Amino acid sequence: MLIKELRKITGLSQAEFAKKFHIPVGTLAHWEQEIRKPPEYVVYMMVKIVYMERAQYSENTGLEAMKEASKIASENGIANMSLDEINAEIDAVRK
Repeated sequence: MLIKELRKITGLSQAEFAKKFHIPVGTLAHWEQEIRKPPEYVVYMMVKIVYMERAQYSENTGLEAMKEASKIASENGIANMSLDEINAEIDAVRK
């Protein structure tokens, strides 16, 4: 079931996943249903690609979040404040 689990992680349909890895949809279906077993090197390649893409996505998402946080901080005049100063401002608003 590893192939099906990998495909589910990507969120791709069978047709999309098959196209991505240049394999016939029927072959992918047979692998997912365990009618046939994919070669180990193919499984290794798929695992590596899927997880590398996920790591890249996570890294990019994290960088975008940091950029957005910096932008918001700059727009609100808190970019150069220390964490203690920011917390003091928050405490003052809460009182």
